[in-house]
Amino acid sequence: MHYFIINLKNKLVYRWEAFFNMLTNMVYVFVNTCLWVFLYRMDQELVIYMIRYTVISNIISLFYLRNVARNIGKKIVDGSIIMDLLKPTNFFFMTWQTELAEMLSDVVLFGVPLIACFAYFLFVSPKYYAVITTLLAVLLGHIFYFLIYSFIGLMAFVFISIDYHVRLINDTIRLIAGSFIPIAILPGSLQTVARSLPFRYLFSFPLELLLNEKVTDISLNFIILISWIAFFTLLNFIAYRIVIRKIAVQGG
Repeated sequence: MHYFIINLKNKLVYRWEAFFNMLTNMVYVFVNTCLWVFLYRMDQELVIYMIRYTVISNIISLFYLRNVARNIGKKIVDGSIIMDLLKPTNFFFMTWQTELAEMLSDVVLFGVPLIACFAYFLFVSPKYYAVITTLLAVLLGHIFYFLIYSFIGLMAFVFISIDYHVRLINDTIRLIAGSFIPIAILPGSLQTVARSLPFRYLFSFPLELLLNEKVTDISLNFIILISWIAFFTLLNFIAYRIVIRKIAVQGG
């Protein structure tokens, strides 16, 4: 909570910047919804569905720690990671706490206005299913997202600059995770690729749970997601141990 308050105050120091960031986010969502309104203008029910899909997808994205890779990579490049390693706190847990504070401030600054702006489409005659299961999927997605990007951040020890890796993963997730375009309407071959990769568990899976009445193999999908989390946990552990062995701390 202390980190959250500090982070929120820091973002509100320049209030006009915070305001225009919030406005830009809402305009971005509005433009996306306009696209779906135009494409499905003959089907009002589908239009409302896609507006809900777009808005909720953007709300879900706020619960993912978007700056993990860059912050870890920056610490590796400038050497400040050494000071973090000297602290009696787990490096990943400390990083997660810091990023969590920024995430919560983003939810307040961007998520709340977004919900208020699209409240009519979200809450008038709502058709939501498996809300608790959806929250669990988002929670596991939060962990999975953190592990993916923390691993990319640790790769800075090899590649120095990881901006291209971050951009590649961001664009891949945007295209085939269902954050912008539902996987169900992707072209056949691309849809097959999207369903075979784990990124769909970040957006498509929780959105399907929430908005679709009939979702099959829910338990199997959770097992697969947990398996991917375990796999990336192992990758992070291995990468972290390699970084520790290669860092020379003066006097250590």
